[in-house]
Amino acid sequence: MIRSTDREEGVSVIVGTLLLILITVIAAAGLAVMISEFQKKDMERQSLQEASENENVKVLSIAPECSLDAWQAAYPSMEETTNWSAISFDLYNANVDDSRITAVTVNGRYPLRYRWDGTVYTTTGDLKGRPVLEATKTGTVQIDMTGDFDPPYNISQGEAITVKVFTSLTNIFERTFQAPTPIAQYSIESEDIGVGRREYVVLDGSDSFDDGEIRNWTWRVMSSTLSPPDWSDNTTVTETKYQGRVVPVRFESTGPFRILLTVTDDTGMVNTAGPIDIPKNRAFDPPAYLDASYSDPMVTARVTDLFGRPVEGESVTFVVTGGNLTVSRTGATTDADGTATCSRVTGSGDLRVLSGGLAPRYLNIP
Repeated sequence: MIRSTDREEGVSVIVGTLLLILITVIAAAGLAVMISEFQKKDMERQSLQEASENENVKVLSIAPECSLDAWQAAYPSMEETTNWSAISFDLYNANVDDSRITAVTVNGRYPLRYRWDGTVYTTTGDLKGRPVLEATKTGTVQIDMTGDFDPPYNISQGEAITVKVFTSLTNIFERTFQAPTPIAQYSIESEDIGVGRREYVVLDGSDSFDDGEIRNWTWRVMSSTLSPPDWSDNTTVTETKYQGRVVPVRFESTGPFRILLTVTDDTGMVNTAGPIDIPKNRAFDPPAYLDASYSDPMVTARVTDLFGRPVEGESVTFVVTGGNLTVSRTGATTDADGTATCSRVTGSGDLRVLSGGLAPRYLNIP
């Protein structure tokens, strides 16, 4: 005979066992979910770590610009500058995944804004709005040194420029660009031009050096119409540019001249040497032609250079070679028009006109 109390106890044991099994199942399921979440987060963390480690943004080259007009917009009283007014640099994504740029700095300073392939981004922009550097693609960052910083940022020619690029994967890619060192030298050579010798200048930048390779040598040769010259006066200064490591320059005037050498390396960095001042030299633009004419009673001699311009200060000699001719003087110096004169006093005959090594002229005075 089974008592009711025994039946109740049996039901309680079964219910307890079922509850224990249910609790165990729930706990196991919860543990499985937790393990799954941990595994998921671990996989995400590993994936993020791998993505961060594989991200590879390279700063390829830099292109600084120097504009006085840009600086004068910021500082109207500025008369000259050697500071860069703008800097742009190219970025290359060497990875198979896109990279998102979150910030850039130049020599440790963050610009208030910059342009990414022409689009303006500011420091207050949302992360999702940041520029994307596509996989295996190149993009360009442009920064205005006079307007994109507060206050404008002065970085001069010859100063190293360090660029840092920050990405959304917390990577920092940087590169320091060292400016090349320009060394400008010159020598004076001489050549025969048929009617005499002419001196010219050979500009030589061969000793310039860089941590990479110098790709371009630009020579700025300035001449002035003033004596002494005012090299800051654009209305009286003429500038001619020449390209090349070694350049012969044949001047079209006697000088003086001022020379600057700007070199550019393989990364786009630029630096300038000088100025070198070359004093006035008559041999740079020597007398080349002598003409003579007679209009009773005046004998007029005229000395000009290779370009047909009058040469002042040249000695001219008048020599009677036949007849009973007499002249007012036998020697004179050319004036600003390149002319020197004498007059027939009496008689007639032959006259020879001389000036330095130029071909003489012969006149018959009736």
